[in-house]
Amino acid sequence: MSTDVGLCEGCADGYREANPNACGACAVLGVDARGLRRMCEPCQQRRSVHHHPCPVCGADSRPPPVLKSTTPLHVPHIDHSVFTPEEAAHFYAEAGWYVGPISLRLAKNAGSVLGKGWPEKTSRDPEVIDLWYRRDSERASRAEHPWTLHQLGVFLHVGRSGAIAFDVDHWEHTPNILRRAIEEHQPPFQATRPDQPNRGHYLFALPEGVMLGNSVGDLQTEPRWGEVRGRNGIVVACPVPRSGDGEGGCRYGWRDLGELPLLPLELGRALLGSASRRREFKGAGLYPRKRLHGVLSKLSQAVEGERNSLLFWAACRLGEQTAEGLDEYTAYELLTTAGEELGLAHNEVAATVTSGLATGRWAA
Repeated sequence: MSTDVGLCEGCADGYREANPNACGACAVLGVDARGLRRMCEPCQQRRSVHHHPCPVCGADSRPPPVLKSTTPLHVPHIDHSVFTPEEAAHFYAEAGWYVGPISLRLAKNAGSVLGKGWPEKTSRDPEVIDLWYRRDSERASRAEHPWTLHQLGVFLHVGRSGAIAFDVDHWEHTPNILRRAIEEHQPPFQATRPDQPNRGHYLFALPEGVMLGNSVGDLQTEPRWGEVRGRNGIVVACPVPRSGDGEGGCRYGWRDLGELPLLPLELGRALLGSASRRREFKGAGLYPRKRLHGVLSKLSQAVEGERNSLLFWAACRLGEQTAEGLDEYTAYELLTTAGEELGLAHNEVAATVTSGLATGRWAA
């Protein structure tokens, strides 16, 4: 088959089954001299204006714009020996992830390329992704000393994508509840050290509307087992070279792929620290305004950068009460008024309150 045409999705599925050596991105055979799969020409040019109908059924093989994912969030096959970070970013976006470019020279800071306000700049739009990496290539071509420029990778914006990641550094210290969830549900796993098979990123999906932060909650251990990447958390994703980890360094690599399993409820409650936080939140009186009073006092003293997270905490607590009969409209009105009085923008307040109420209901 000529490598200048592609197959529509329906024909491609059958072609892949009959041709196991087909390109991992499409249905066209793409095998190099070593017998390894490589990216075929249609995949390299899949965003070109030159498209051809499927040679089997005649359907237009043009890929639709990926602005809103219509498939369950999943991790696609990414071969780090073949794909560039830009190509990988497109495949992650097509799998439902909000992605962003990142400088691997600047401590993997999510804002190293996108700058201030990066959480609102991550995207699934293929044209935006093209622009990010094209700009970097143009800067490199003009630079007198190109080694001073960014070495760009790609990151997954975990929380915005509707997921949560567990960055496990020490498997031996991992809490039993987390270890059991990983062993039972087998979530997608990206290894970060080839000599430590259980060290890396484990990804779970969250229910629609639910957002969890970066706190380990009741999963805290001593010594520490690792970190949680939730709201505005990121995972630097394959392909990415690493150095300083022994001879030749190592690479991140996906060991387990596929659809993200839903985070088990008991694990979500542990992340929220439900038991201790409920004890702290329940005070004298049952009326929600009294329950909110203590939180509002904290909010009024919050420094820049803390107000939104405390508002989210309060929304979670009232969300728990809506599951017990509290009118949701009343809870929403109280929280949005409090947030706006703190000087937070209306859109920011509305999004935080809505997410917090949904999270609280889910964990109740």
